[in-house]
This record gives sequence, C-alpha cells and structure tokens, in this order.
Amino acid sequence: MKKKMLLLSVLLITLVVAGCGGNTKNSKSDDKPIAKSKVAEVQIEKGEYVVPFSEDGEGGSDTYIALQVKVKNKSKEQMYITADNFALYEKGEDEKINPITDYKSGFKTSEEGGKLSADKSLKLTILFNVKKDKEYSLNFATNSFDEDNKKDVELAVDQTQYKDSLKKLDEPKKALDAYMDVVFLNKENENYDNLVSTNSEEAIAEFKKAFNKVTKDYVVYNYKPTDDELTTLFKNYQETEAKRATIETKLLGNTGEKALVEVKFKGLSNDSIIDIIREYKEEYNDENDTYDSEKSEQYALTKYPEILEKSELGEPRNDIKVLLTKKAGKWDISMKSNVDASNENLLRAFTGNVD
Repeated sequence: MKKKMLLLSVLLITLVVAGCGGNTKNSKSDDKPIAKSKVAEVQIEKGEYVVPFSEDGEGGSDTYIALQVKVKNKSKEQMYITADNFALYEKGEDEKINPITDYKSGFKTSEEGGKLSADKSLKLTILFNVKKDKEYSLNFATNSFDEDNKKDVELAVDQTQYKDSLKKLDEPKKALDAYMDVVFLNKENENYDNLVSTNSEEAIAEFKKAFNKVTKDYVVYNYKPTDDELTTLFKNYQETEAKRATIETKLLGNTGEKALVEVKFKGLSNDSIIDIIREYKEEYNDENDTYDSEKSEQYALTKYPEILEKSELGEPRNDIKVLLTKKAGKWDISMKSNVDASNENLLRAFTGNVD
C-alpha cells in the first residue's frame, strides 16, 4: 500500500512540474522573428500598419508597415547602420523593396542610423510600402568589404502579427466624428470616451466662446444679448446644425502618434442668417413705424430658430484638414492651427464662417 502511495505521489509531482515548465518556444519573446549571421543578429521587435502624410498636409491611401528592428553587432569591428541596410523582398519575386524615408512630419523613421560598436545593439524603425495579402522577407546587408562578413541576414515578416494595428488605422476618423458630434452638435457618441483624450467640457466651452464672439461681433451689433440669451441661441444653433449639416470625414494619414483627417462640410451660414435677420428687422420697423436698430435686432433674435431653419447652407472656402495627436492612448483634438493642417478652419466652419 505504501509503495502504491509513493508511486502516486511521484506521478503527481511529475505532472505538476511538467505543467509548470511548459514549452518556451511559444513564449512572447520567441514570437519575435530573429535571424543571425557571423556578424549580425537581427530581430523584428514589433510592427504596425501606418498611413504616412507629409508636412504640407498631404496624405495618401497606400498602406505601409513600420518595423522596429533591433540589430546586434556580433563582429569585432564597429558598424554603421542606417535604414538603407534593409530591404524587403516579396515571396517569389527578385525585386528589391527599399525603405521609405521621405516623410518628415507624419512619421519619424530612423534613417539617420548610428554607429554600432562590437557586441552592442541598436534599434531602428523602418517604413515599407506593402500589400497586405503578400508574404515578405526582411533582408539586412552589412557594408563590410570582407567576403566572410558579407552574408546577408534574412527573416520572414509575418504580417498577421500586426493585424490589430490595421484595425486601428481608422480610429482617428472615428475620434474626430465623435468630437464633432459631442462638441459641435450636442449629440451623444460612445466613441468619445473610448477614443478622444480632449476634455469635452473644455472643448464645448471653447466652441461656445467662439460662437458668442461671432454672434456679438458679426451677426448682431446694435443689440447686446444677455448671457442667458446667448446660451439659448447657442443651443438653438447646435440643434439646427445637427439636423441640417452634412459632414463627411476621410482619413488622410495615421502614423500611430499623429493622424490627419479631412472634413467635407456643408452647414449653417452666417451670411444667410444675417440676411434673414435683416428681413425681420425691417418687419419690426414697418409694424412699429419706427427705425430702432437695437429693438429690431432684439425682435429678430426671438425668431432665431425659424431663421436657422430658413437659412441657406454654405461650404468653407478653405480645405479642412485636422491634425490629431496621441495622448495617453487616445486622440487629442485641438482647434489651434498646426502647419498646414489648419484645425481652426473646422471651428470657423462650425461657427458659420462658410459661403
């Protein structure tokens, strides 16, 4: 009996140890492709799909993959590593695919490279134009003149490992859609909390401040609306804009940390609103046999919801390209202009500055 119990105990211990040991071949670190030669060890640390864009606000529709690569110098001599040491090859094809290094604003590559001493490592981020349904291998070639050290390092690029980043490419577009819904149109959008880092209350207050200024300085200038009246006008404006405006967004670029989204907009026009206000002012003066600009404007503002419904819609003179930046894992949207992505144009459009 004791022998049976002893054998059972040994068997249980063996099973527990086997379960704890596992198979290290499938560990997270081993999921990263790695290849070696006599002079270099190359590993793809991570990769993500991106859509680069340029400093002048121009984006593209092609999809690129950004590979963060770690290179270790296994030789006894110093190396100088740049993105030009790398190339992609499509499976079954001989044509060399060189890295992209001409995007200076939207995406920061490691084209400058650096000196790499013996037994030291260096990380580079390299950008390639790829087709998502193709298989590729990454090739690393040294600059050595020594024939023994000229053997290239080659490793497979498994694009399926980066499919999650492909799904996230459109997130900036969804984030801006949510921002416009919540801030400009007073509508609910669950993506705001999920995708937008900008404080919604502060953004709405900024929009209301801009609306009030336009209303007092441009729409009416003889009658001075009270704060309560301005709040009512603001709510009327948001409600009507939400019903009547047409808005289309298109992703122009997303590099993970920055994104560019184009907005096509048609909405309420201050010029049209002012024309209709003038009609109500004339109506008031005719009915009261007087000419009182202040009281006639006050009267016209009582018809503000009707005016908004009657007004013609307009489109912005300038293109609207909004730059978003990643903060704390979400997208921050500022109405300040940045390079040629003039975010202020979006605020101007939503405060009636359209033709």
